[in-house]
Amino acid sequence: MNYYKIYKEGWQVISKFNNITEAQAKADSLGTGYSVEYLYPYVPTTPAERLGSDIDFCDSLITIFLQDNRIAEVTAEQGEILMAKFTTTLSFAQVGAVTSVQYHIKNMVTDTVFTQQRKTKYLDMITNYLSQYN
Repeated sequence: MNYYKIYKEGWQVISKFNNITEAQAKADSLGTGYSVEYLYPYVPTTPAERLGSDIDFCDSLITIFLQDNRIAEVTAEQGEILMAKFTTTLSFAQVGAVTSVQYHIKNMVTDTVFTQQRKTKYLDMITNYLSQYN
C-alpha cells in the first residue's frame, strides 16, 4: 500500500492504494482531468502508537461532549441523567477503546439533551477517525 494524491484544479484527496493503477482507476472514475501522484509508502502504526492516538482521540471526544453540554446549558439534573447514560461509554473512552465507544453511542437512545444531532455528530467523528486505519 502507498499513499497517492488524486487532484484536479482546486481539489485534491489523499488515499491509500495498492499501486498507481488502482489510484488511476479511482481518478478516472471521478471524471476527466484528474491526475494521480505518488506521495509516500504506507507504514502501519505500531500498537503503542495506535493506543496513543486512540487515547488522544477519545480525550478530545470527551472534551467536545463536555463543551456541547455547556453550550446546551445542561442543568445539574440533566447532567446527572447524561452521566448515568454515558458511564460505560466514558469508561471505554478513558482507555482509548474507540470501537467500544462507537458501539455504545450507536445503541444509545436519544432524548431532549442527548439529541439525534449530537449522536450523529459523535458517530461521524468516530467514523472519520477510524477511517484512517482502514
